[in-house]
Amino acid sequence: EFTSQNFLTLPKGDTTQRGRGRGILFGGYESPIGYLDDIYYVQIQSMGNAIDFGSLTLSRYSSGGCGSSTRGLCGGGRKSNGDRIDIIESVEIATTSNSVDFGDLTDNRGFCQAGSNQTRGLWIGGSDPSTTFNIIDFVTIASAGNAQDFGDLTQVAMSAIAVTQSPTRALAMGGYDGSHRDIIEFVEIATTGDGTDFGNLTTGKSQGTAVSNGTRAVAIGGVGSPSIVNVMDFVTIATTG
Repeated sequence: EFTSQNFLTLPKGDTTQRGRGRGILFGGYESPIGYLDDIYYVQIQSMGNAIDFGSLTLSRYSSGGCGSSTRGLCGGGRKSNGDRIDIIESVEIATTSNSVDFGDLTDNRGFCQAGSNQTRGLWIGGSDPSTTFNIIDFVTIASAGNAQDFGDLTQVAMSAIAVTQSPTRALAMGGYDGSHRDIIEFVEIATTGDGTDFGNLTTGKSQGTAVSNGTRAVAIGGVGSPSIVNVMDFVTIATTG
């Protein structure tokens, strides 16, 4: 028997068994319908269309989603009237249902991407119509409650950051503050504190996606200047560069 840093027995079996589980998608925007309150899920180990999971308490776009192996969280976002919200909602991943209230972020904001390990969820940056935020909020995923201040981004306040993580570190990759940035910052998830410079992407971009395993993070696509970016960058999470 052996355990991980999160005191969970590590997965056994072949690669199809290790990939099992559900992926949850929260809200979004669809033309011409508009802002959505839909929650969908996919079975990660098998190909197929998304399946209805339930509904959010209100329609929203540009929220940040994160979670543990048991609970998914959706925080922040923009309503159809343009208002930004601070609401965090949660679902239990194994059981299809509507979301329930979890708590609130420290500010109303959209484009605040999120990351997590099995214990904590983080929301990094974001914006409202007049302000771009450098805020980092955190919650304990197992316990409903309002988010608390984790620290701040230290180089520039940004929104539409690509966020991903290992079990120990969260990375904020790129973002927008009036221009598309190539900045990467990181935090240690288990301890509160401001972001630390990690290095740079190969090009400035925002509204991209980031994915990772425990070793490597990949920043995929995004919006740059003057056009959409098709670049995929990677870093080794444990070492800066």
